[in-house]
Amino acid sequence: MNPAAVQLYRELFRKTRQLPKASWDYYRQYIRENFRSFDDEVDQDRLKDIIASARKDAGWVLKTRSKK
Repeated sequence: MNPAAVQLYRELFRKTRQLPKASWDYYRQYIRENFRSFDDEVDQDRLKDIIASARKDAGWVLKTRSKK
């Protein structure tokens, strides 16, 4: 797997801690499934787009569902 993708995977897992604990399992499973669906991607431009989109989506989730 691409090192940038591995770094993103870890980063996203850590960010789930900012969410309510009841939702951790859901989002962690979602992250795993999405990474599995793209683990064979080799096109570097496509990977950059996927990573940027994942970060944007994670930011939205954290903004709307984070602990208050």
